[in-house]
Amino acid sequence: MTADLSQDDYCNWDWLPQAAREAEAVLSRLLAEPSIKAHVITARAKTIESFLKKCAHKEYPNPMAEVTDTVAARIITYSVTDRDRVAELVRVRFHVKENEDRNPGDERPVKKRGYDCIHLVVTGERVGSGDSGWLIRQGYLANYFKKFGGLEIQVRTVAAHAWAEFEHARRYKGEAYHAVTLHDQATVDQLFGAAADARKALDEIFESIDRVLANPPNRLPRLLMVLQSHRSTI
Repeated sequence: MTADLSQDDYCNWDWLPQAAREAEAVLSRLLAEPSIKAHVITARAKTIESFLKKCAHKEYPNPMAEVTDTVAARIITYSVTDRDRVAELVRVRFHVKENEDRNPGDERPVKKRGYDCIHLVVTGERVGSGDSGWLIRQGYLANYFKKFGGLEIQVRTVAAHAWAEFEHARRYKGEAYHAVTLHDQATVDQLFGAAADARKALDEIFESIDRVLANPPNRLPRLLMVLQSHRSTI
């Protein structure tokens, strides 16, 4: 199916990259308040070619409203705790579209396990938060929320990101995977499952490291000793 777009619809793609940049800025400010240091905050605008290709695979009565990742953002955190904190901040700040707060990895069969990323589709700021000045009045992102079906925000850890990028390149989009026998595909699936278990263990280790660093030993006795040694030399 070819998307039924008007000439005015096509003109929207001229300013979508600016809407993506504004989305990056808003999300950066969102994480700055609770001092969450993300590895990466990035956003991109889907090209018109990519948009039409997606519409060709799905029957959208209203593609402008139903495609929810025309602009999409990704936040990569260092820990699962920060990932969950970021997702909650998004829920508090923005309206999340119904049935669009999920982890698609939970929907995969066990043999295809491993994907771990929170996907949220937001449709604008919540009432009461819009007076913060974050969303530029009549700006590109505000206009995007008026014309399109939502902004997709993905939140995942660095370990989950590494797994997802490799799996996307080798299995999801990999021509070699689809060219080998079913037996070899099953072997690759098992190896990706093992990599997923290792990725989960890595996330747990990172969590343990953060817990240790968040509770340093009491350094006051050491500081008092240093102060006394300085006084004795005066």
